Amino acid sequence: PEGFISHWWGEPVVAFSESWQAQMATRRLAPECPYWISAFAIKQHSSQSEFTTDPKKSNMYKALEAAKFKMLLIVDESAVVFSRLWCDFEASLLLDQPAAPLDFAILAGSGALGAQVLTHGLTQEEEGMEEKSPGAGSRAKAARESGFPLSVLQAALAINVVQAEASVEVDRERILDCITGRPLKATPLPDHAGYEETTQRLRALFAATLWQFSSLPDLGNTMREQLSKSLRADVTRKSLEIRLAGQDRSGLALLVTSLPPNLKSLCLKLRASGTRDEDLLALAASLPKKVSSLGIDLSHCAAVSDEGLKDFAKKVDFEKVSVDALLLGTQAKKETQDWYAAQALKRQADGNDGMRREVARALGLNICRAPQDCARMKKKVVRAVPLLIQMLEDEETALRMHAFRALEGFGDRVMKDLDETGAAKIQELKTERDARRAQKIADAAEAKAKATAKAAPSPEAKEDADE
Repeated sequence: PEGFISHWWGEPVVAFSESWQAQMATRRLAPECPYWISAFAIKQHSSQSEFTTDPKKSNMYKALEAAKFKMLLIVDESAVVFSRLWCDFEASLLLDQPAAPLDFAILAGSGALGAQVLTHGLTQEEEGMEEKSPGAGSRAKAARESGFPLSVLQAALAINVVQAEASVEVDRERILDCITGRPLKATPLPDHAGYEETTQRLRALFAATLWQFSSLPDLGNTMREQLSKSLRADVTRKSLEIRLAGQDRSGLALLVTSLPPNLKSLCLKLRASGTRDEDLLALAASLPKKVSSLGIDLSHCAAVSDEGLKDFAKKVDFEKVSVDALLLGTQAKKETQDWYAAQALKRQADGNDGMRREVARALGLNICRAPQDCARMKKKVVRAVPLLIQMLEDEETALRMHAFRALEGFGDRVMKDLDETGAAKIQELKTERDARRAQKIADAAEAKAKATAKAAPSPEAKEDADE
């Protein structure tokens, strides 16, 4: 399927149909292109049996996975869709995806102008325009989406899963149980940390997806602050992608004050934007401490100078942060562009070597680095991930930790191969690793305190010195 459609059943069928067709026309998709519609992803006559304690085992998740997590959210004119718990639940299935291609469509007012479509990134036609003339595709996208109502953003940032409604009360209870991980058929708690976390994560998802609105002059300071607060409050978010291609500086200026505190990976699409040197310095100063990967597309940002890029490099620790920067069309000199490219390649090689070492140690293999030696050896292709998952149960602690670190290196790609036991083991090893790190920090602090105390003069010596 080309995508997964999430919508509120209370909207007129005409609005649903026109919104869907508008998105297909915008994306230049064939009329026979298949979609999953949320209503048909579950058995409506027995929806209670569709729930599991793990949302990723639900049929709804399987339909989204089949659509490669590309979702079209059809918004009704009053934006009621954000207050419907089924729709919130469907959107929550995108939360653990590194990048969620989320499109919006709405038929507002009399519908005389047709349905308005807001797309994740450029359409194929706009990409062609961008290749011919940098910034042209981004400007075309901005013009196409200029009629999209700001009320959608306001409703998305006000989402609250506890207050959301469902037509069938039992469905509401099961979804809330699913969110909290409690046994199904249990009476939902009136308050739970899981409700707040899911609410914050959904608000941040919509804030990131709709961040382009931050550059609109008529957005207003109140909504701009709400946008910033919604993104910043997501303490669980590890990766973030923001698209501000072709826009002015204001969106990036707001973003650097809004980054979630526990980010590890940040990707900024700033092609042909108004980004300047001072914006890069502000970004460097605001990067969360845990960020280890920064992708930044500055191509055709004409105001970015060679000196600005050198100053940015001085402010970012390239030993800790892998920076992949696209600098074509900036004022960067060739040697500066070459330096950035070399740094990116070095970090990539270091990361790949590190993961290979962990895989080899966990499985008891030797790494062959000489091409001539590899040519002489017999080869057998095996799937590493299942073997590494098995090694999580090994009696030897060192092998378990090597397998754990190797699986971490693969990232979210391995999660689909983990059953409940494997996921629990990963969590157990994470806790064990974090405890060791905390103990090391505590031991280092204690040793430093003792050294400081030993170096300090005794009270008697201080009295003699005073005399």
